[in-house]
Amino acid sequence: MKKIVLFSLIALLHFACKEEEIAPQQSAVETLDHTLATKWFDLQLKLTLQSAGFVPPVVSRAFAYSSLALYEGIQPGTSKYASILPMLNSAPTYTIDPDIEYYWPAVGNAAVAEMVRFMFDNSPTTLLPEIDSLEQSFEEEYAKEVNNETLIRSIEKGKDLALLLYNWSLTDGGHRAYNRLFPSSYIPPIGTGLWTPTNSGRALLPYWGENRPFIKGLLELSASPGPPNYSEDPSSEFYSEANEVYEVSKNLTEEQKLIAYYWADDPLVTFTPPGHSVSILGQLLEKEKASLDFSAYAYLLLGIAQADIFIACWKSKYSSNLLRPITYIQQHIDPLWNSYIVTPPFPEYTSGHSSQSGASARVFTHLFGEDYAFVDRTHDKLDLGFPNRSFSNFYEMAEEAGMSRIYGGIHFNSGNIHGREQGFKVADALLSLEIRNQ
Repeated sequence: MKKIVLFSLIALLHFACKEEEIAPQQSAVETLDHTLATKWFDLQLKLTLQSAGFVPPVVSRAFAYSSLALYEGIQPGTSKYASILPMLNSAPTYTIDPDIEYYWPAVGNAAVAEMVRFMFDNSPTTLLPEIDSLEQSFEEEYAKEVNNETLIRSIEKGKDLALLLYNWSLTDGGHRAYNRLFPSSYIPPIGTGLWTPTNSGRALLPYWGENRPFIKGLLELSASPGPPNYSEDPSSEFYSEANEVYEVSKNLTEEQKLIAYYWADDPLVTFTPPGHSVSILGQLLEKEKASLDFSAYAYLLLGIAQADIFIACWKSKYSSNLLRPITYIQQHIDPLWNSYIVTPPFPEYTSGHSSQSGASARVFTHLFGEDYAFVDRTHDKLDLGFPNRSFSNFYEMAEEAGMSRIYGGIHFNSGNIHGREQGFKVADALLSLEIRNQ
């Protein structure tokens, strides 16, 4: 009997050891926290705020390429996520030799650092040392984990990756668009119900909708139904939408005024709408103490969704060329009326704020769940006097961001609703790709 018991114990110990031997070990990118990702994107928010010409579409493009560089840099170090490059539109091929040792956090750090330099190459020279300093701080940290030869090799691999992606970016139509925000070659079409430039008298990035998107078939996947038929008849749907904006604007509550300005996110005053979404994501990753691989995945989804929704939205804007509420209301309802928020220099339909917040809401819900309550503390960093705002879920956030443009008097409700739906479509197309393995 004693022999049987002894044999059983030995057998159990043997199988336990076997299980321990075959249990997958977590890699560095799975055990490290979010800091590499969140610090790089926090720095980009600062660069966004101080870089001339970084309007929302330009910002969204920069975030997309930097998130892609970070993600592809660390991706080979995890079994949870697949490379997204083979799934993207005309993307280059990036190869890894499995027989060569790399320290993947160092690859990701070098890749994102180099991409930030590429994307923000017009930032004030006083900020450039901050890029170098952040990159070096992580290199010093990683030098404690691997030998110098592996670290140097990893840094070189990351820079090669960034250069590969940057060269690809040169052909997407958005390169250094901060230098050509208002091309003189564009002449807005003239006609009843069509947009006429307001305030600046110019059209912002009229060709942005022609840029190459990241998602294959994006414009077909994200098509919008179009606004109501233009009409000046007081009984028409179009007049009703315009009158709704007019009536709301005359009776704004203090809360509605606050919401209008909270989400305005004007460039050079705040981080812009895509920067606001990136700020929220950083807060969520810190709150959840997220791992590096999950964080890189999260920024990747948000970055590409934001970049592509601005392409889809701008395509809708300059295809429909719909006039703004200020033009219609002054011509057909009240000639003395003005919008509460300054009307932007591009057509109305669809709403950029609504579309990007819709895309963000879909991505956040995918990452954190349907009923995830959170507090947005974005404006704490800007000291603009706004109180923090609390939301029960991400769709509530998107709805408020979209309605802020109605309160501001610069969008019709169809532009708001269809914009949010357009954002959902873009995010859904991205989330349908088989990026996460488990």
